[in-house]
Amino acid sequence: YFRMQKNYQYAKKLGCTGIFAENEISGPSPHIMPEFYHMRLWVFAKLTQNPDQDIFKLIHDFMTGFYGKGGKFLYQYVLLQYQRLHLWPTKMVDYPFALSMQKFYDQAEKAAKDDPEVLARIKDARIWADITTLFRVLCVNFLTGQGGSTTIKSYFFIWPPFLSRNNTSLISSTRTGQSIPVQL
Repeated sequence: YFRMQKNYQYAKKLGCTGIFAENEISGPSPHIMPEFYHMRLWVFAKLTQNPDQDIFKLIHDFMTGFYGKGGKFLYQYVLLQYQRLHLWPTKMVDYPFALSMQKFYDQAEKAAKDDPEVLARIKDARIWADITTLFRVLCVNFLTGQGGSTTIKSYFFIWPPFLSRNNTSLISSTRTGQSIPVQL
């Protein structure tokens, strides 16, 4: 979403009068939307109206409106993502980042505990934080016995169900033949 603003501004500079943008639902399951999917659509729509708006204000407004009392913590997580964009794609997520990401979601869930609808939205958004932590951090240790930023290629499979934080999935290593159940 941060890079999209520059694209919209460039289109405006070129004199474009319309933009076609896509933000498909993709991932390990068609039932899991990309992280902050609703925010992306909202921000993209706002940027088509005026690509020079303050994107941080737009994101903050959405986060606090859609995620209620938990929104300020998720906004802090988005700011952390922004600070680490220069590390994308291979080094953005490391163990300290994963810990911070999980901390922000813990705080958001705690803040929204009295609002079941908002809490459900936060838990849905958190699925990607859990997937990221699982893939990038935990699988590295499981598959290689190492920590750090080892690149994982095709050494693991995630087996369904992968639909909510209350389901258990299974990670299987093609290298070791081992499997571990994972509670999301």
